[in-house]
Amino acid sequence: MHKWLLIIIISTNITHAHTLDYIRLETVPFNTLTLLYKRYARAIYANEDRSLYYKVWDHDYPRSPLFLKALEAGFFNNVAPLIGIIYDSKDRCRGYIATGGILVRDNADQSGLKIDSFGHIAPTEQQTNQNYIAFYKRLLNNSINSRYAFVDMPPQNIVEIDTQFYLIDLESVLPFSSLEKPIVNNPGYVFCIKEYACDLQAFLDT
Repeated sequence: MHKWLLIIIISTNITHAHTLDYIRLETVPFNTLTLLYKRYARAIYANEDRSLYYKVWDHDYPRSPLFLKALEAGFFNNVAPLIGIIYDSKDRCRGYIATGGILVRDNADQSGLKIDSFGHIAPTEQQTNQNYIAFYKRLLNNSINSRYAFVDMPPQNIVEIDTQFYLIDLESVLPFSSLEKPIVNNPGYVFCIKEYACDLQAFLDT
């Protein structure tokens, strides 16, 4: 992995990767960041105050093309704290930059979000937090409109930032055409929002 990676900062409301609104172009020395996690092809870095997280993967990481295609399709619009795409000097996507947040399971008492002891989030009809309900509707609509699904959703992959809810670990996406049925209770997928799996299954069954 290169010590220096090229980082393109983008606005958070981008729909298509080929029309990215470039705000600034810079390089970041990763040895100035804190390494939080490294396993196989991926690593997570953070800046000093944990306001930014850098997810970095190997140049041949197989999920990289799916991440870019989901970005182009609009899946991440307003459901991910995505502020940057990381490229190396050979113009290969090597990860992304996201804003830091609080894990929803650690902030449930304050936010009023209903979560059980296993980290499963109750259906929207049982929730009173309107920001979460709006987030869930965006997530489902984005999935249906983009034809991509988020399939690795343990409790630690949803965060709260300034009362708004977002997904993290963003490379965990699959096109509808690659989903194994049934989606609900499929051992290959993880959904702390069971409602999402059920609603996706219902849509695909129509």
